[in-house]
Amino acid sequence: MALRTLADSPIFKPLVQVGKSLDVDVILFGSVASRALLFDAAGAPAKSLFELVEHVSDIDIAHTGPPSITSEFARAVATEMPLAPWFRWSIVDREQLSELDSLERYNVTVPMRQFKIGTQRLFDPVEKDEIFGRALQGDIDLLPNPRFGESPRSSFDSEATAVLLYVDAALDVLQVYFRREPPGHRLGPGKASPAKELIATGVRRLEDMTEPQRSIALRRLWCRFAGSAVRVSPTVWQRAVDFFGLGPLVELLEMSGFSASQFVEGHGIRIVSDFLGSGMYRMPKVIFDADAGLDWEEALKSALEGTSDLSSVDRFLDPIVLAPGNEVIGGLLDIPVTKGASASSPHLGSSKQEFFYISLPLPKKRPPIDSASLTAVVVGHEPEGSSILPAFASVSTAMGWPFDRGTDEAFDGGRCTIRISVPGMQSNIRTVDVFLITGGIQ
Repeated sequence: MALRTLADSPIFKPLVQVGKSLDVDVILFGSVASRALLFDAAGAPAKSLFELVEHVSDIDIAHTGPPSITSEFARAVATEMPLAPWFRWSIVDREQLSELDSLERYNVTVPMRQFKIGTQRLFDPVEKDEIFGRALQGDIDLLPNPRFGESPRSSFDSEATAVLLYVDAALDVLQVYFRREPPGHRLGPGKASPAKELIATGVRRLEDMTEPQRSIALRRLWCRFAGSAVRVSPTVWQRAVDFFGLGPLVELLEMSGFSASQFVEGHGIRIVSDFLGSGMYRMPKVIFDADAGLDWEEALKSALEGTSDLSSVDRFLDPIVLAPGNEVIGGLLDIPVTKGASASSPHLGSSKQEFFYISLPLPKKRPPIDSASLTAVVVGHEPEGSSILPAFASVSTAMGWPFDRGTDEAFDGGRCTIRISVPGMQSNIRTVDVFLITGGIQ
């Protein structure tokens, strides 16, 4: 069955029940909706929500009720969708959705990102088939809008943000080609796109902004840049930077303290975490001195020996160990954690979630690892001792260039991104250790 409404997908069908329980329509939009439609159009529909939600991405969803029911809506999502805590949800009400729609006439439009999937049909199938048919031939179709400067967003945003949205859509097309693996076809997305000109315009706008708007714009831009960069290997991201003319943007971010060049060069371990204010993030944006040669099995054993389950009682005296068949293959130790409240942490049900994302190199001299066999354990350290944090951790492997197999730049699965959701970051935690674990399901 073609994907027309949320009820047509077993992944989204629980959202239909959420709408019925609150007597509202539910509308999925943004990158998750467009990926679901693109995969469906390619004849390779996603089998789970993990395939649709890139790791540094929100699930953008709206309800047609008033603002007063948003908390109840979030609780209903958590109840109906057991996988919900693994993802960051951005929930808007009918008034906020209407405000977003009103800004579209000012936006630099990426047609692939304009579709919505609802409990009611929201688009003409012919229109959808035409746009995604072109996308599957490599035509992302970025349409510049000269009115962007009149937008209320232009005081804290720029055309460069729209170009990164365009680049992310191009990565979706690459991902579809990798899923389908057509023999001998070479992809060339957006060959006539005005991306380079828009980047130049957007960088000039950012340079001319005054504070605090400039800092807000740079944070938003870096988060989108990082979110796309960790999806692919550094060599593929270098191709994207060259192809779409992102060089001036990389230079601007680098000069502003956002370590953008590290995503291209592949050096260091990158971390995306919540912004706390006054230029501070929950965790460093990049760490260079990680010990790649560490014995990770022993490191986890040592960390577990120092932990105490805060909810345990005396009957739990046995040491915590990994189940048979699991193996620790990497991680990052002693990640500094900055204290402070995060205004951007969303609520899901009764819990306030905080996410952070770590882009790690996978161990060399191993066969390619299926991301479905990967997870992570998080240990938090505080003055009173250490404990295993209650966290939801999922992992994705970076995509290489699908058509370079048999060459030096073939898909190597050399990096992965760990998405970690902590239901409330304890204020007394000073550092955390993250251990990457494979269950051996190859």
